[in-house]
Amino acid sequence: CTHPGGACGGHSHCCSLSCNTAANSCN
Repeated sequence: CTHPGGACGGHSHCCSLSCNTAANSCN
């Protein structure tokens, strides 16, 4: 699961954030 916009720079892993797989985004 990746964050679609800039939390860690572009399309990147959620890093220390939790992943919301249903929304394919970071919490």
